[in-house]
Amino acid sequence: MDGHQLALLDVEPAAVDPAPESAMAAVHGASRAPMYLVRWLTANDTGMTGSHQAGYLIPMGAWRLFFDRPGQKGENLEQLVTIEWSGYGPTESRATWYGNKTRREYRLTRFGRGFPFRGEAHVGSLLVMHPEDDHLRAHVLEHDAEIDGFLAGAGLTAADVGGLVVRGERPDDCLRRFVEQVLAQHAGFPPTAQMAAYAQHAARECRDTTAAGPDHAIMDWTRVEYELFRAFEDRDFATELGDDPIDRVERLIELALPFTNRRKARAGRSLEHHVATCLEHAQVPFTAQARTEGRNTLDFVFPSEQAYHDPSHPTDRLVALGAKTSAKERWRQVLEEAERIPVKHLLTLQPISHSTVRQMIERGLQPVVPRPAQGHFEQRVRGDLLSVSAFIDHARSVVTG
Repeated sequence: MDGHQLALLDVEPAAVDPAPESAMAAVHGASRAPMYLVRWLTANDTGMTGSHQAGYLIPMGAWRLFFDRPGQKGENLEQLVTIEWSGYGPTESRATWYGNKTRREYRLTRFGRGFPFRGEAHVGSLLVMHPEDDHLRAHVLEHDAEIDGFLAGAGLTAADVGGLVVRGERPDDCLRRFVEQVLAQHAGFPPTAQMAAYAQHAARECRDTTAAGPDHAIMDWTRVEYELFRAFEDRDFATELGDDPIDRVERLIELALPFTNRRKARAGRSLEHHVATCLEHAQVPFTAQARTEGRNTLDFVFPSEQAYHDPSHPTDRLVALGAKTSAKERWRQVLEEAERIPVKHLLTLQPISHSTVRQMIERGLQPVVPRPAQGHFEQRVRGDLLSVSAFIDHARSVVTG
């Protein structure tokens, strides 16, 4: 990676648009609850696989939303629940634990006729569910802007999606000690590249996932970095609010939007930094935030921006990669960012429907998904996905000939 690439990666992004009201309503409800469920809706959930297993799958650790004890092997449990769906209304649904024979799963069923959150359009939507008074409140966030707004407002990353979030749960002791050490070294936020490096170091020391390869490393580095980021936020937020109770309320309102926007703006940079580290470890040459045509930039061009603009450099020795945490709608942006390269790649953590994967491939965009996230995709499209390690092997073979 040449000298200017780190600088390009570390430029703070421009201000972003405020989160949609639907996202902020989900953030508000989840933040007031003692716990909440957050997960992607898959093709199985939305009825697109033809499976006999109806309803939404409930992650194993989320039983506390529905039952007073976990389900046991050899038994079935059932609980009726009222769910108030934002934008739709209430359903009298059923949570079931299936523990007989070979099944070991929780499911949520009985949504009634006309239930809108089924079908292909909702593959990759984000389900947020939390207790509210004597019922459950559910939000289904369909659009990328809503999803990004919720993740930023809740202080989560796409790698955190998939289970129960419990208020007050803290990171393990090893990570907590590391976070305290980093906080003591900085009066303000570290640059984005340094924050990513800290996260990678902490993951190696406390998680030991790097040896599992780049697919697992990217997911874990992303989670650990947000632990660090939230720690800096907590400290700075308390300082900014001050001690006067009256001033604190006004200052809280004033600071809420900038803090949320900073989370959203840095989220994309976080993923780019971790991808860049994996490429460096693999010794694959690249330029980050490479300028292509006009004012377009692409997250990664291989082997370099200079080679891209060199007419004598063979086109079949160039590789393009975009990196977007959510790409349900934004995948088309990558198509316009490197005209010289006919087949581009897009790394994402969000599930995408079968038809969207087919559209991407037909239009010359190859999806790249970390292996731990591929389980959210339909079985029939998993063969169309590249893992991160497979992409790295591909990029190396192309650029080195």
